[in-house]
Amino acid sequence: AGDVAAEVVMSRQVAAQRSFLLVEGVDDRRFFQSRLAQAACEIVVSGDKANAVGAIQLLDRRAFRGAVAVVDDDCDSLDGRGGGSANLIATDAHDLECLLLRSPALDGVLSEYAAADKLRALEGRGLGLREMLLARGLPFGRLRWLNARHDFRVNFERCGPYRFVDRETWEVREADLRAEFRAAGCPLAEAELVAALAALPEVDPWRVCQGHDLVDILTIGLKGVLGPGHNNNLQSAQVSAVLRQALRPADFAGTGLHRELLGWEQRNSPFRLLAA
Repeated sequence: AGDVAAEVVMSRQVAAQRSFLLVEGVDDRRFFQSRLAQAACEIVVSGDKANAVGAIQLLDRRAFRGAVAVVDDDCDSLDGRGGGSANLIATDAHDLECLLLRSPALDGVLSEYAAADKLRALEGRGLGLREMLLARGLPFGRLRWLNARHDFRVNFERCGPYRFVDRETWEVREADLRAEFRAAGCPLAEAELVAALAALPEVDPWRVCQGHDLVDILTIGLKGVLGPGHNNNLQSAQVSAVLRQALRPADFAGTGLHRELLGWEQRNSPFRLLAA
């Protein structure tokens, strides 16, 4: 965090009126770089959420003006954890990928990679694609939420969708997922784990599901039950890139994140963030 804050302070010495948007990672920079006033705003990749938050806290203590961080909510709002700074903005879904999947940008991915007849057949069973995607993401998201609440410190590299979503049926092997979660460090017995998951509050699934999980699940579906048959080499990174590119300015303007960024601009004139 100290290195990130120092980078911002040093950059200000050569650009007195430039604002700084701190983000967690490279994909976040890719999301924002075409949506900001590039001559007036510099994006700083912090490396992770803790660095972004810590850097803003350090800059706040110096009364530094013109820097703001955007971080993933990561269920913080569900558990009453606030940012504590007017220069810290959290996504209005779990993360940026969820914001994209919730938006019409998903239609751009489906136009590119889905088979229309297969999509119609699946949706003809009564659920839209977003609802089906969320239903498959929730077993992973609720485990992540439980893991964070109880500090089990389970490594989710062992519990990702590519291991537990069946490519042929697009169904989640939930019992196997829970067994791996326990093997990876959760101290609860199976019955205790099921009870703990059931005790989690029923909330907006877009705040529970992790966006990377949803992109992986969507990619698995596009390789199988949703795809035309030639998507075998499709990668999650390609799906994420199309999502970012397919988000139209009007759709971004309708998000809570855009409203928060616009509000920050209005409170911090003359510093600018958003492209005209």
